[in-house]
Amino acid sequence: LAAELDGDIELGRAHWNYRYCLKITQCGFRSAEVLFGGKNGGSCVTGSGFGAEKLAEIVRKYFVHEVTRLDSALDIDVGPGTWSRLIRIARDVRQRYELSSDHAGDWEQAVRGRTLYVGSRSSEVFVRIYEKGKQLRESMPMFNFLEQFSPDWVRLELVYRPPKGPARTVAAGVEPGTAWGFHEWTHELVSRVYRVG
Repeated sequence: LAAELDGDIELGRAHWNYRYCLKITQCGFRSAEVLFGGKNGGSCVTGSGFGAEKLAEIVRKYFVHEVTRLDSALDIDVGPGTWSRLIRIARDVRQRYELSSDHAGDWEQAVRGRTLYVGSRSSEVFVRIYEKGKQLRESMPMFNFLEQFSPDWVRLELVYRPPKGPARTVAAGVEPGTAWGFHEWTHELVSRVYRVG
C-alpha cells in the first residue's frame, strides 16, 4: 500500500478499539492509516489529503469492502465574494429543509477563516463549508508557496455515513461526487453551488 501511494510507513497510535495502527505519510503529511487487530476484527483503512483518491482506487481494485464514511470535496473560487455567495446558498437550503447548522472559526474579523456546518454532524449526512485558502495559509506558515493559495478559495465537504447494510456496499462502489445526490438537500445545494462556479 505504501509503495502504491509513494509514501513512508510509520507506527501510529491505535484507536477505535483496534490494537495496531500503521500510518502512511507523504512529505511528512498523513495520507492513509491502516488499523487492525483488537476487538473489531478485520481492518479499517482511512485516507486523507493528497493520497485519498489514490487510496480509494487501490482499495476498490484489490479488496472486497464496505464504506462506513465517504467524503466528497468541491472547491470553488470565483474571486472576492465567493464565501458570502456560497454561505447565502447554504443558509437558504438549510432553512428550506429545516436543517440544523453550526459554525466555527473567525467570524468576527474573518482573517483566519470560518467554517459553516449544514446538517447535524451526528447525522447520516452533513456538509462542511470552510475557507480552505485561509486554512492552508494559517496551518503552514513556514512554506514560501502559500501566496499561491487564494484567500477566496472555499471548500464544500460532504460527509456521508451510510447506515449498516446494503448502503455501505453501494457506497463502496460509487465515485465520491455521486454522494451529493444521495439526499435531496445535498443535491440541491451542490446544484446551486455549481451555478456559482
